[in-house]
Amino acid sequence: MTVLLVSTIVAIVGTACGTSQTKTPAAASGPSQTQNLTTPVLQCTPPLCQQGQVFTCSSANCPGGCGTTCATVTPEFVTATPFILCTPPACGPGEVLTCPQGDCAGGCGDTCAVPSTDSQNPTPLTPSLPDFTLPGQSISAANLSQLTELDKVSEGPVNELAFSSDSNMLALSAGNNAFVHDMSSLYVVANQQFNVPTNSVSFSPGGEQIAVAYGNAISLMPVDGSNPVPVDTGLAQDVKITHLNFSPDGTTIAFASSNGSVNLYNLNEMSSQGSPVPDPGPVNSLQYSPDSTFLAAGTDDGKVIVWNTSDWSEAKRVEGLGSVKSVTFSPDATLLAVGTKSGVTVLGTDTWNQKFSVPTNGDTVLSVAFSSDEVFLAAGTAGKIVHILNAATGEELSRLTGHNGPVTSLAFSGDGLFLASGSADGTVRLWGIK
Repeated sequence: MTVLLVSTIVAIVGTACGTSQTKTPAAASGPSQTQNLTTPVLQCTPPLCQQGQVFTCSSANCPGGCGTTCATVTPEFVTATPFILCTPPACGPGEVLTCPQGDCAGGCGDTCAVPSTDSQNPTPLTPSLPDFTLPGQSISAANLSQLTELDKVSEGPVNELAFSSDSNMLALSAGNNAFVHDMSSLYVVANQQFNVPTNSVSFSPGGEQIAVAYGNAISLMPVDGSNPVPVDTGLAQDVKITHLNFSPDGTTIAFASSNGSVNLYNLNEMSSQGSPVPDPGPVNSLQYSPDSTFLAAGTDDGKVIVWNTSDWSEAKRVEGLGSVKSVTFSPDATLLAVGTKSGVTVLGTDTWNQKFSVPTNGDTVLSVAFSSDEVFLAAGTAGKIVHILNAATGEELSRLTGHNGPVTSLAFSGDGLFLASGSADGTVRLWGIK
């Protein structure tokens, strides 16, 4: 990260964001920019910044415009937006720095490209991030000892992440943004910035869009980069959505709010359906079972409540667990895992009896996730650890370390190639088998 100078602020603010007239100061190190290079076409459309805003690139490398966001220049600019200057990549022989989106304020968005001899047919960008390759095999009991960090992306403090059902995309809510990454390249293929933090994200069953919770509203964000659709939830301005989840049939979004309610939004009618159940209290986590039979909620006051979605009667209520941070069903809907202040508890959905409980010695479990083959249960903790458990017995099989902050969200890809861990340290780490 280069040092932001007062002269840099003046140079960037002097022109409205989004125009090619912005004068970007030279970076402190690395090759100089080529001003008249014909650059590749945009891979992503940069956001439309308002007057007084500048492009930023929180991931430190925004090829093709993917990942660029807008930030307002404030008197506290140096500390409030520390990522406004990005270190350019180290280009190889014959390569030069380019700016595919036409405006790389602070060097953010600069990439390397080989100049084309034909200005009408410029050399396209490589469709992947440097050194990123897909794993050669899925995660299994036989190779678990080889599980390692393959790559990471940095988009800001992560609240939640989710894979699409076909495993081709990874969505995350991070800071005031929502991003969708293509898993073949890690490119950001869609992103949206909000004026308040994003608290939750969920893929539609078909993977064509994600639902993003921000403040008291929901945004339906297409993954193809087209315009998002705002959803009016009917909640008061001082109420925020704490968690949401698409129904498996894609017709409904269930969302929990800071006022203690659980509500439904009907996507066919594009209208709020209100609350089908009595207010459960402050909900931290909400999830449908994969077969749509149940909706489970975990509350901050230590309850897990499961409702039958056919008539919204209570199927099960467990109390006294301590603050419940995360609930998730196994892919076959036979197990419900619960992450709490004291550890992990797993219930069987046939009788709702406890299968096992794993204490974490005071290290709060913030996220739980089953692997698609139901062999593993991952638990991410406030102590920066990812525990890999045997999903049938609770035996700890492995521990993953590397995050510098609480592990706030976990997700296995359906194809078994990845375990993604999101953290308050601002990174998503991708674990797999090399």
